[in-house]
Amino acid sequence: MTTFGPQIEVAIARTRADVARLHGELTRYGLVVWTGGNVSGRVPGADLFVIKPS
Repeated sequence: MTTFGPQIEVAIARTRADVARLHGELTRYGLVVWTGGNVSGRVPGADLFVIKPS
């Protein structure tokens, strides 16, 4: 498993929280049904993405 420095770990955690929150907005606004739909976010300061698959 890859390890990252503390700043990147914090950025990953924040991006994960944002992606989870935004996924909840999809159903709230009727953009998807149930848990369908993908949401992703780029981790600032790193060449990484957080992806929430459907």
